Amino acid sequence: MKILAFSDIQGNLALLDNIVRTAKKRNVDLMICAGDLCDWGEDLIKLIEKLKEAGKPLLMIPGNHEDIPEFKKMCKKYKDFVINFNRGLYSLGEYCFLGYGESIFEVVDKEFEEIVDKFSKMADIYKKLIIVTHAPPYNTELDRIPGLGHVGSKSYRKAIIKLKPDLYISGHIHESEGKLDKLGNTLLINPGPVGKVIEI
Repeated sequence: MKILAFSDIQGNLALLDNIVRTAKKRNVDLMICAGDLCDWGEDLIKLIEKLKEAGKPLLMIPGNHEDIPEFKKMCKKYKDFVINFNRGLYSLGEYCFLGYGESIFEVVDKEFEEIVDKFSKMADIYKKLIIVTHAPPYNTELDRIPGLGHVGSKSYRKAIIKLKPDLYISGHIHESEGKLDKLGNTLLINPGPVGKVIEI
């Protein structure tokens, strides 16, 4: 499967045009947005309409810039294009996607840990697991801010160690856009607004 992952577009149409061009040129199977497509809730429908031009399905979670009621309304309106897997699962053949958006400041997130505990009982039925969160896991290349150190979630890191996903996608930290890391055999990536094509 070929995935085009991106995050933190924040309403920039030039960056979105690039995502659409990349999706078409690389003939990806699907696109994944790890949140902050819009800028504080503005023009979400306009941005989704632009992404539709790629002709590829979109898996999406909200970031801290999305208005959650508007996000849910948009997902219902575009249900044939947008797959909202926020705080839930989406499966496609042997692939399973676990998404968790919105939450950005919690070092420990008990709600997320409960979701992981429930999922761990069925995780072995999928050959490939991809986790997508808006904020990054703790103590990785994806959560370091100069002068502040590591600001990510310890709950997310714990989930990686427990579930051993094949791929972990996050955004939010602009200083780590485009960076990669590994935790065990899990590839960690912040694709940023330029996006990354990943084959898995």
